[in-house]
Amino acid sequence: MVMVATAENIESFAPAYVPATWAAWAVRAVAVRCGEGTRATWPTANDRGEPWRICHERLRSTARRRAELDAEEAELLREAEQLQIWRPLGMVSLVDYMERVLGWNPET
Repeated sequence: MVMVATAENIESFAPAYVPATWAAWAVRAVAVRCGEGTRATWPTANDRGEPWRICHERLRSTARRRAELDAEEAELLREAEQLQIWRPLGMVSLVDYMERVLGWNPET
């Protein structure tokens, strides 16, 4: 079953939220049956200057950079453990160092 979103039936696609900024994309979206739910086709190249698209791309870029930083931090923590860097700093363990210096919280 293929359903095409139009200005008249757009609420049936996302009744909880239909922001005006998504309207241009949503009207072009084609929802297709996919397993348990539906999914919409990705916006076209014509959407490049849209504010939502710019925000979306910035969020994706930030997530990529965060993943790169997480990988770098994990590598440095392995090195820190080998070097036992907490000892010259007067701390009792790597966990102590991570909590006091890096601001890590054991409950999160």
